[in-house]
Amino acid sequence: VLYELLAGDSPFKGMHETAIMYEIVNVEPPPISTVKEGIDPQLDGIILECLEKDKDERFQSAKELAKNLRKFRRVLSAGRASKIYNVSSQSFNVKSGQTTTVETQRKTSLGDIPVKNLFRNIFYNPKIFWSAAALLFVAVILLLVFSVFNKTGNDTTYLETKTSILPPEKIVYNNNIGSNISISPDGKIVAFIGKDSTGNDKLWVRPVNSLTARILTDADLDAYPFWSPDNKFIAYFLNDKLMKVSLEAGTSLPICEVKDGRGGSWSTNGFIVIAPDSYGGLYKVNASGGKLEQVVKPDTTDTGVSFRWPFFLPDGEHFLYMRRAYGSSSSTEDGIYVASLDGKTNKMIINDASNVQYANGYLFYARQSLLFAQAFDPSNFKLKGEGIPLTENVQYYDIRNSGTFSVSQKNSLVYQAKNILLEKIVSVDSNSKILNSFFNKPSQLAGVARILLSRDESKIVYDLYDQAENNIDIWYYDIKRNVSTRLTFDPAIDGAPLWTSDGSRIYFSSNRKSFTERSSNFNVFVKNSNGSGQEEPVFISAYDKWLSDISPDDRYLLISSVNDPKTRTGWDIEILPLFGDKKPTMFLATNFYEHNAKFSPDMKWIAYQSDESGKYQVYIAAFNGKGGKWQISIDGGTDPKFIENGKKIYFITLNNKIMSVDLNEGVNTLSPGKPHEVFV
Repeated sequence: VLYELLAGDSPFKGMHETAIMYEIVNVEPPPISTVKEGIDPQLDGIILECLEKDKDERFQSAKELAKNLRKFRRVLSAGRASKIYNVSSQSFNVKSGQTTTVETQRKTSLGDIPVKNLFRNIFYNPKIFWSAAALLFVAVILLLVFSVFNKTGNDTTYLETKTSILPPEKIVYNNNIGSNISISPDGKIVAFIGKDSTGNDKLWVRPVNSLTARILTDADLDAYPFWSPDNKFIAYFLNDKLMKVSLEAGTSLPICEVKDGRGGSWSTNGFIVIAPDSYGGLYKVNASGGKLEQVVKPDTTDTGVSFRWPFFLPDGEHFLYMRRAYGSSSSTEDGIYVASLDGKTNKMIINDASNVQYANGYLFYARQSLLFAQAFDPSNFKLKGEGIPLTENVQYYDIRNSGTFSVSQKNSLVYQAKNILLEKIVSVDSNSKILNSFFNKPSQLAGVARILLSRDESKIVYDLYDQAENNIDIWYYDIKRNVSTRLTFDPAIDGAPLWTSDGSRIYFSSNRKSFTERSSNFNVFVKNSNGSGQEEPVFISAYDKWLSDISPDDRYLLISSVNDPKTRTGWDIEILPLFGDKKPTMFLATNFYEHNAKFSPDMKWIAYQSDESGKYQVYIAAFNGKGGKWQISIDGGTDPKFIENGKKIYFITLNNKIMSVDLNEGVNTLSPGKPHEVFV
């Protein structure tokens, strides 16, 4: 107000509200003396001090400001010769009314500008407020900046500033599997996975004090980014590798190979500890690259245990992690542990299975959507008092025991608010008319991964994560009776179910190796759909196999295989005969990812998705392997499905639209039509 009163102009300008907000947060206002002649430099200095970005550099009270204004008036009246005001961004040497710039610019670090100034301006402007409110409805990340005044006992007091970080335009935060946001150790930059309108995932970074985010590198849904201690690099998982990317140069380099990463942490001593697989122990690797060395080993009597989400303590030698056993038999040992790089320390701290982080005397962990902070002494690994609930609204992914939050060492916590999904399963006709609905309670769908209707349309088979059992099993739902029945009970994971044509049997993938031993690899099994008898092994090998489809005559299975030691090309497509020697043949193996294959009703064609073009597209090729292939989708596509006797194919675009394409078939050729959206 003083600035505009004296200068006749606002210190912050812009063509629209966003530009003005950007200037308020990022731009130092020009001295009034450069805008209007006759303004005394001493008064100029006082007003610029009022406009300092850092609250500690401003006058601390109206009384202090009034005192300086009265002092200026006395100095002006007395005609004193000179005085120097250090106002941080500008210093002025005042001699006989002449102004000399002593320091023309102060370099402002990313953390110097409080985010709350920006949001105060938003909420004081009704037009901006309602625009922001509309965006906040779909925004998912909340930032909580807190200062701990008392760290003893349970009487901790917080001074909180809560703000919201909106995603970039046409980008959505892709954090539904948890742990896909990470704040830098200095609290200045947030890294996150963002999905664009075509379905492509990227690793983005955004300074806390900026309205602008930028793409850093390619990523995918399981990136799980984490920072180097010096804030210069971000490590992440991509295409069976642990990668690191330079924040400044944007250059990505591989560190080591992994199978199915589940989090990592970067030590101050140059080592990284990661969970390279969804099962098994934790490993360390030099941040510059090298061989993995196991530092936490699972009990050899139970290979169904997963160790994940490591996080280093300040000494750089000890780290936190989560242990989880599949099945309820050993769940009493599930919890948060502390271990050391030399293997001498390994003990439970909290009997809660969650990702965990540490900052400034507190552990942060989740119990479902409840986010807790609990006082913790890293010198003796002892807890103090009880956990303090910070919010009951954090996004939490049950299957991976992962809350979406991240803490810095500068008193900043960033987390994603949970999504409330009001979904149900429906069947529709080609005119978008709903014929039937199933699982009408959202809680029934919380842990469902795949759902498939039997050919007589009387039952639904699905795989379901059960939190009480800490496991995924096969269930089926009788539509007429409205009853769900559990089909598998092994402590191993059972998923990707497929009906036989008569509905009498269900094939599925499982990481059980036999009835008494579990394996880290997923193999193929079958069981009677009425629950009678035992599960029978169909095909077992040393690499993962996930079922995609069964042929209409029940003689072949289509398999998405990964980590085959013979090929090591990522996801490939195999055909497994269910007769004779039952040895699979490779249908498609390239350096790209191919999976989700489906048979045409006449078994002449196989549709699948591949990322060979740089993003997933749907293709069709001949079952016998002869001839070429045809790209069906145009701007990305997944999950193909033949209908109408193979004359049409459906698929899902990368931004979740359902498309259909007419297929005009020749002798050995196809002529696909133009994709068009259905169920508009």
